[in-house]
Amino acid sequence: MKKLLLLSSLLFITGLHLSFTQSKPTVLVHYLNSEDSNNSDTFMLEIAASSIADIFRTDHTLRVIDPYDLNNLPGNRLESKCSNLQCLFTIATEIKAKYVVFLRLNRYESVREKILFFRIIDIEKNSTIFSATEPIAGYSSDFMEAIKETGRQLLQVVKQEIITSRFSPNNEVRIGIIAPLSGEAATFGESAANGAKLYFDQVNAAGGVSGMKITYFIEDDKGDPADGVYTYAKLIDQSKVSAIVGSVMSKVSLAGAPIAQKRGIPMISPTSTHPAVTLVGNFIFRACFIDPFQGLVAAKFAYNDLGKNTAAVLYDAGNDYTKGLAEVFRDEFGKMGGKITAFESYAAGTSDFNAQLVKIKATNPDVLFIPNYYDDAGLIAKQARAMGIKSVFLGGDGWDSPDLIKIGGKAIEGGFFVNHFSKDSQVPAAKKFVADYKAKYNKDPDALAALAYEAAMIVVDSIKRAKSADPKKDGYAVYKATVSP
Repeated sequence: MKKLLLLSSLLFITGLHLSFTQSKPTVLVHYLNSEDSNNSDTFMLEIAASSIADIFRTDHTLRVIDPYDLNNLPGNRLESKCSNLQCLFTIATEIKAKYVVFLRLNRYESVREKILFFRIIDIEKNSTIFSATEPIAGYSSDFMEAIKETGRQLLQVVKQEIITSRFSPNNEVRIGIIAPLSGEAATFGESAANGAKLYFDQVNAAGGVSGMKITYFIEDDKGDPADGVYTYAKLIDQSKVSAIVGSVMSKVSLAGAPIAQKRGIPMISPTSTHPAVTLVGNFIFRACFIDPFQGLVAAKFAYNDLGKNTAAVLYDAGNDYTKGLAEVFRDEFGKMGGKITAFESYAAGTSDFNAQLVKIKATNPDVLFIPNYYDDAGLIAKQARAMGIKSVFLGGDGWDSPDLIKIGGKAIEGGFFVNHFSKDSQVPAAKKFVADYKAKYNKDPDALAALAYEAAMIVVDSIKRAKSADPKKDGYAVYKATVSP
């Protein structure tokens, strides 16, 4: 409690030294004090509001006023405490605030939990432009860090509204594309980026979306979650995108999705098959099937179509995608009556798989399931055949790359893998896509390209449905576009 009191004092002192320059947009940071609030609740709201105001003050382009400042304005007769929105609007009008950022505390006795509600109101438009919630269990360092993180999020929203409009003078809509253009899955990234670009270019050639030109920004996440976090933040905070197509790899999407969710920017991954990706929040979507589905399909194919009774699994333990797919295959194959003779894993970056393959060979499985990306799958196949393993090789959609054959050579021939798309499809729309892609890139598309093309299509359709590129409308429209195409 002493640390919190000290923080409150420091924020109060900082508030006294604000430079109230009228040329800066004014932001009122305040809180609503309900009639049943106790002293502890009020104190918590004061601390939280002050902490958020302090974060807003790090942006020197803003004029920030909090309840402490109201008490110290010369000649001020305004109430420093409010219990309703009318009070906040009166204060905002008096100090000529453009935005009000306010907090409100709700207590739910049924779950014995307190929830902080955050809201940003555009005073001129009399409309809410952002809202968020933060559960609180008590006053602690974790609580204060959560408040600060929310404050940074709120600041970004206000900055986006002030500094740049979602609709530029050129009447454009900005969309981000995130893909691994380098690293272990570079061919995936190239295909995905090409697919999305193809559709956006076609839309622009036909006059744009709802009269707006699509400007897309492409970022390389390198197949690394840390780089993914940076690319998501860059597209949202610097490029000011209204939506994101990406990323390709589940592990990167899982790292970036919380950022898109917190910023309120809809993202749709073309190919992230891990079920947890879309569980991050209501702004996160996908255009592909998930691992429980393809793991089941692979198990059924091995047991029913190939008539195999035993299988071994070798997967990358450091990759959410490969680990999840391996586990699903293991469980489903076992339910069908098959036997898993070996379930082996390796660390990311491994290139010598002999230690695991020796154990697998000793069990003599009918099938070796390799739910990894094409580079590892190709190496594993070569080393397995060199060791004398005669199992049928089976994989997931991560095999879909022309480099699989380059790496695996004859060893991978005769293998099977689950996929989302076939360039030999006779569906008219698929045939047209294949022809258009080949005309533009002089090569056949793979599933990554097809899924990214469809993800781009869903984003554009959502903008049409929302009649806006405003993410707050667009996010719901993406949902509608995915569930009712």
